[in-house]
Amino acid sequence: MPRLKLLILDANVVILLHEFGAWSHFIAQCEVHLARTVAEEEALFYERDGDQLPIDLSENITNQTIRVFDVAISEIKRFREQFAPLYLGELDPGETESLAFLA
Repeated sequence: MPRLKLLILDANVVILLHEFGAWSHFIAQCEVHLARTVAEEEALFYERDGDQLPIDLSENITNQTIRVFDVAISEIKRFREQFAPLYLGELDPGETESLAFLA
């Protein structure tokens, strides 16, 4: 049975799946796509019992259990130019890269 393809727009989803201990099960069931910014700069740790535990997606990236994509800076800039500065203040870099990928 083919796995469901999912584009995760924000690091919060990755972080919460780690907090709930569901990350491994989730990626076994779904073909997950992440912006490099989310995978390498934003989803860095999660909290459990007051401790910060690291998130290391490098093995998932290497064995392709998740797919990481890059969007050129020029494409991100072009995407951002479509919006008012007030709106852009609410978008973090990972969300911006993910949405630019879809544009």
